[in-house]
Amino acid sequence: AEMQQMLASYDVTLTPEDFGLLTARTEGWAAGVRLSAMWMEGTKYPAAFVSELALDQGSIGEYLVDEVLRRLPEPHRRLLVETSFLGEVTGPLADAVTGMAECGDMLIQLARENSFVIPLDAAQTRFRYHQLLAEILCYLLRRPGPQVVPQLQRRAAAWFEAVGDLGNALYWAVQAEDGPYVASLLARGAFVHAFVHRQDLTEAGLRELLPLSAPVQADLADGVGAAPSAESAVAYSATVAIFAGPGDRKSTRLNSSHIT
Repeated sequence: AEMQQMLASYDVTLTPEDFGLLTARTEGWAAGVRLSAMWMEGTKYPAAFVSELALDQGSIGEYLVDEVLRRLPEPHRRLLVETSFLGEVTGPLADAVTGMAECGDMLIQLARENSFVIPLDAAQTRFRYHQLLAEILCYLLRRPGPQVVPQLQRRAAAWFEAVGDLGNALYWAVQAEDGPYVASLLARGAFVHAFVHRQDLTEAGLRELLPLSAPVQADLADGVGAAPSAESAVAYSATVAIFAGPGDRKSTRLNSSHIT
């Protein structure tokens, strides 16, 4: 009711769906609602602002950049930006992704000094970022070029693999669109891990990264082709097991049994 009254004071009317989206994005942040209302005031399509990220003068984006990010020390800004693609951040994970040390202490300090870094447990070992701040940080992360995010995602995948969390390792390797790494993870236990933990891989993006055609085998007579690695063979079999029907799986087992 308070948010609706604030919007009404700026003569802003939103549909229930758009109002719900604004509520979710601002997470009850009163200043964020007020800035949104001021930005939408007098616009012909105020709902367009709700789903768009603006960095114009007077916008929430400008406020977050000027009042929050620019006042932070450079290591703190780098930490926030380079881990913004993660839904949940821990100190060790942030260390691995950013290449910096003592990120856990920085996260605790950030959570203590502002309300945009939110602890997820009493011990303050797990954190998330306020949705609006995360949107700004992701925008800043992607601004230098498309190669930045996949590199950081691969680092996240490698960290999860190192701590034995093959489910998250596979997820971030897929997000990085690193087909060879995905195949390697599947061959080294990620497929079994997903099966044991009942992890649904059909929507994980494997179809786009790993082919549903058998790996090429070398023709020893004329040297055409290349012998597939054991990892590619296992990854192929795992991918078919995920997407193909029972008949195809049987055929795959017969064909892949000859691959060495």
